[in-house]
Amino acid sequence: MNSPLHTIPAAAIDGKDVSLGELLHALKLTGGLGFLKQGLAELVMVRRARELAVEVSEDDVQQEVDALRRKLKLFKASETQEWLRERHLTLDDLAESAEWTLLRARLRGRVV
Repeated sequence: MNSPLHTIPAAAIDGKDVSLGELLHALKLTGGLGFLKQGLAELVMVRRARELAVEVSEDDVQQEVDALRRKLKLFKASETQEWLRERHLTLDDLAESAEWTLLRARLRGRVV
């Protein structure tokens, strides 16, 4: 089976590339695709929130990031940077995650 996903490197084993297609196929065979369903559900909610013009300000996002840092006990900038580095994330990723959290919560508030 060959698809464009087989041309995208996702990892390496013993110095040899593993394509995204190979990795997804292995996950499918082992029942490990649950994270994809979760990701799709998240995208559906975020897109719906945006369609409904749910608003999240930069201040809201910053407060959410600060709350997450307190929850994770990341009190120093260096601790936050290390936490992000370990997860291959950036500050922008963290802010986007906070925005998504707020969008989902506000969407739920409209639906309930």
